[in-house]
Amino acid sequence: MNEITEQVVKEYEISYILKDEADFKTLQDLLVAHEGEVFSETALRNVVLSYPIKKQTQAFFGYLHFKMDPEKIKSFDHDLKFNTPVLRFLIVTPPFVKGKSTVAPKSKFRTGSPAPKSETPTPTRTDSLPLSNEDLEKKIEEILN
Repeated sequence: MNEITEQVVKEYEISYILKDEADFKTLQDLLVAHEGEVFSETALRNVVLSYPIKKQTQAFFGYLHFKMDPEKIKSFDHDLKFNTPVLRFLIVTPPFVKGKSTVAPKSKFRTGSPAPKSETPTPTRTDSLPLSNEDLEKKIEEILN
């Protein structure tokens, strides 16, 4: 009996920093070697690095979206780590929504105006002396009635 194995392909995004513009060919070759399929890419942009990476102060930044079998991502990641022209990279699985821009999820932390004050008034003392027991009992009876 022949078993038909369905190849699972997921969409990924890789952001990368390369030494030279020509090193993009190396990245494409690695994608092809790991059976990845590019479906969207951006133009490389020359950037000045905030701090030197592997003795480089300038580099080329770009990102692309691709499809690949999840089992091959680990070996692709390994090959990129030990590939010298690729200074830095990050592979993520973003939520792709066609025709809509992605919106960041709402934060648990409040921003803007402070929390509304409670409706119960806070007790204020009119005199600086402590209340006697009799006065305290009268106040309690007033509150309870």
